[in-house]
Amino acid sequence: MLTVIFGLFVGILLGLTGGGGGIVALPILMMGLGYSFEEAKPIALLAIALSASWAAVQGLNKGIVRYRAALYMAVIGFCLVPLGLLLANYIPLTLSLTGFVCFLFYSAIQLWRKASSSTKATSMLSSAPCLVNSETHRLNWTYLCFKKLGFLGGSSGLLSGLLGIGGGIIIVPGMTASSDIKLHSIIATSLMVVALVSISTISIMAYQGMHIPATSYPFIVMSILGLILGRWVINYIPQPILQRICAAIMLCTACIMTSQLIAK
Repeated sequence: MLTVIFGLFVGILLGLTGGGGGIVALPILMMGLGYSFEEAKPIALLAIALSASWAAVQGLNKGIVRYRAALYMAVIGFCLVPLGLLLANYIPLTLSLTGFVCFLFYSAIQLWRKASSSTKATSMLSSAPCLVNSETHRLNWTYLCFKKLGFLGGSSGLLSGLLGIGGGIIIVPGMTASSDIKLHSIIATSLMVVALVSISTISIMAYQGMHIPATSYPFIVMSILGLILGRWVINYIPQPILQRICAAIMLCTACIMTSQLIAK
């Protein structure tokens, strides 16, 4: 029952925020379901990959995915996945988990701040590196835009290989701050990047002999169902409220993991 509940919870968060579910999947699998870090990492990635893939297909059908930006970020991310996997083999587990907790705290604070500022100033929008052409409705691919999206994609790939998270928690706020793309389109685009990067990471790990235990299948299936539910609920709940909820959950998760690390 816990597996079903936690899987549904992760999927809902992923659907609502475009990344929040991915960042809590790993600690939920470890603290809530008793998996080790090595076991939880591929399970979290597979759940994220399948869930985000479904959302990406739906977003493409609706025409809200910035697929050129998504493909560009995914390619850069794929190039850095091997580096993340390599670093994971050399960085001690305690240090990796400590870094993950710090990232959780940082992400929670940034998400809460983002929710507190409900709208972006027009002057900030006009100076953003990635602006949509009012006539063609496509991004103006300036050097700064290439640089910004490349950084977001690379960070996604590095985190995917190192910690087993999709990286959407970086992409959504990053694109929001650096573009005038509508939020629902940013979330859909982020989910496509997360899907592609997670699939590439899973493929590399499978080649290296990764094993997904059968006991994790209900978690993976429920995460997909949760994402479907989350994508439906997102139309009825104000985005700032969702962001605060996700930030609070990440903050609580970080506090629990910190207490466990101190106890060790």
